[in-house]
Amino acid sequence: MSDVAERLAGAMAQWGASDGPLYKQLSTSIMSLAETGALEYGSTMPSERELAGALHLSRNTVKAAYQVLRDEQWLETRQGHAPVLKSASKGEVMMTAMMHDAVLPDGSDLVNLAWGGPSIAPIVTTMLTTPLEIDPGLTAAGVGLPETNGEILPEALAQMFRDMGVAASPDEFAITNGGLHSLSLLLDALVRPPATIVLEDIVWGDVPDTVNRSRARVASMPMDEHGIVADLAVQIIHAARPELILTTNFHNPTGVTIPEDTAIAILRAAADVGAIVVDNRCAAELAMASDMPRPLAAYDSGASVITLGSMSKVFWHGLKIGWIHANPTLAKHLQRMRDFYDCGAPPVMQHLAGILMRDHWESTAQWRRDQINASMQAGIDQINASGLPVEINMPPGGAWLWLRTPGYDPVALMKRARREGVMVTPGPLYATRPGADSQAIRVSCVGQPAEVRAGIDRLALAF
Repeated sequence: MSDVAERLAGAMAQWGASDGPLYKQLSTSIMSLAETGALEYGSTMPSERELAGALHLSRNTVKAAYQVLRDEQWLETRQGHAPVLKSASKGEVMMTAMMHDAVLPDGSDLVNLAWGGPSIAPIVTTMLTTPLEIDPGLTAAGVGLPETNGEILPEALAQMFRDMGVAASPDEFAITNGGLHSLSLLLDALVRPPATIVLEDIVWGDVPDTVNRSRARVASMPMDEHGIVADLAVQIIHAARPELILTTNFHNPTGVTIPEDTAIAILRAAADVGAIVVDNRCAAELAMASDMPRPLAAYDSGASVITLGSMSKVFWHGLKIGWIHANPTLAKHLQRMRDFYDCGAPPVMQHLAGILMRDHWESTAQWRRDQINASMQAGIDQINASGLPVEINMPPGGAWLWLRTPGYDPVALMKRARREGVMVTPGPLYATRPGADSQAIRVSCVGQPAEVRAGIDRLALAF
């Protein structure tokens, strides 16, 4: 059986009961797999006879499905040659020239609702101005390598994970410069072309850009207003057989989380194909309309799970310290890679970060949630008062409002909004593939309520 036939068989095994003739179900499923990148542009498709045997269908059913794909210009056929998937289908990075508009010039009086980096927490101001108040015994020692950094931060992280139901020890953590640095290190360590990575089809813009640099093939899990569509995600995982599956709690830009039944389905599918699940929890503390999501590593699923986290969303965007939780061997390897790249973290900052995690994590996380919740509620109230023609709900978490804009081009809206004095980010900037549900704009709520209300007033003028 060819590789494509095997992948199709794995995906079709996840079929549920569907309406319509079998040939139509088959052609629709192949198009869906192509649209998400689970089948690559240029793939040689199995013959009618081979695919019929693999799927236990009649040859006439496959022949009719292939004819639909030809009519829809999905297949290219030449006499004497196997059909080839014609339409470009690989997930694409949508970091276009519009991105520079999301960064405000110095001295600008624009209201910046595009920027998602939280302001500095009071305890961090204290740490930077009077560090001896945080640790009276502080001394500057060591060169930033694991042996000289001390154990406060890894110990604090291990305790936090244990409190969440994950059996963790300090030697399972690699310390990084933040969430994106963690992902970059992980891809450098684990991904070699032609590996495949599965991620959500709407995701923070720098993630697909980082994945793209790994030269991996990309497949994407469809999302709706509730998050990842579980049955389609399982189908795609079985078809693509990826090395890594990237997931997010709480999701940027939509704020959705992964419900328990969806998490279990993804983890089981990952175990089936031997994929590693990467649980991005950089914003997991920012629970708004729901509880903090359970770490995927806490599930007894049989899947391998690596967890990414960061101090930025709780303490300050400028505090560039993150972590990777993995098995001890991989964690040590990742730390050595990091030490080779930049000689490790500044030992004083990592020591103080450990004290922040140990003594001030919960209280500062609650302070941050209260701050963002006030700004988010102010934004929703102002949207309703202004009569903006958008669809909006309080998100489960995160620091952003995902405003669906039916009938409006999000990129054109972003440009008009800038002329009215407010910056927002358009949904297509977060799409990993053409056709992803990105008919929306993201409004950041990390600023003060008054700033968010003023930005919404200006945004209303763009409609």
